[in-house]
Amino acid sequence: MSHASGGITESSANALAVFRKTVTAPENYYLLYYVPSEYKADGKFKKIKVTVKGNHYQVSNRSGYIAK
Repeated sequence: MSHASGGITESSANALAVFRKTVTAPENYYLLYYVPSEYKADGKFKKIKVTVKGNHYQVSNRSGYIAK
């Protein structure tokens, strides 16, 4: 569920490390919006794929949306 909604999950025996990662995560991010060029409100699920150049980035996005 977290992946489908663009979220993340963490599991660790080291609660302090997870907490530190959570606190620092919002410091370095971009928020992107887009509008499909040929939008049709057909009630179908539309997949979203996000890619970036380079391997130093972590992308977190929804898996798609329902066109209403």
